[in-house]
Amino acid sequence: MNLFEVFPQLHQHAPPQLQERVIRLIGLSALPYDAEAWYFRISAPKFWARADGQLRIGVDGAQCRPQPDLPPLQLLSNHLRREWRARSAYFPAGQAYLLEAEALTSLPGATLLEPTTPFLLILTPPRLGGGEEIPDALAQASYLMPVTRAPRADRLPGLLRIARAGLEPFLAQEQWSAAELRAQPWARLELSLALPQQAALRPILALRSLQQLYATGELTLSLDAQQEDA
Repeated sequence: MNLFEVFPQLHQHAPPQLQERVIRLIGLSALPYDAEAWYFRISAPKFWARADGQLRIGVDGAQCRPQPDLPPLQLLSNHLRREWRARSAYFPAGQAYLLEAEALTSLPGATLLEPTTPFLLILTPPRLGGGEEIPDALAQASYLMPVTRAPRADRLPGLLRIARAGLEPFLAQEQWSAAELRAQPWARLELSLALPQQAALRPILALRSLQQLYATGELTLSLDAQQEDA
């Protein structure tokens, strides 16, 4: 799907990084939270990888594919209800960012004019092949989404719960072992499968972008009022 067909406000008020480019929207994601914690998904075993003798396991938010007949927020809300057993609401974050490689750009105009603008727009290089016209970039649109009923792990490979007080130390460290996380008072792992204690849990995709945003000093998550409303 063409990014600007789904989010025309990004075309109308595009920064230089988006101008005159063909960008394909290939993914939607949500970073769920409530007044107590943030919730992240442990990736399925088929996506685990081994590098330098260490097992690496991805940690991310909720993910689904865009569809032409449903708005992104409805798709994500349906996915959270079906797969995460969570009831979600939506409140605009009041800020939006474009992240491509290590370059971060604020999108204030788009946020003010259209509250459904994603909190994070993550651009990645195009993939070759497939018989389709190759775009200039691929995009994932990610939202902060408060939940009114906390997620459950029964339909997920695993769920990582990070208490609000632990979000900053969690983001500040590039990766964690399962043993390290189990030792933290602000972290709780709910698993439907066994995790090796020394496996490296690494933020990927939307969570990795949130971590990058935190590292720049730009990230200010003043969500108290939203959480009280939720």
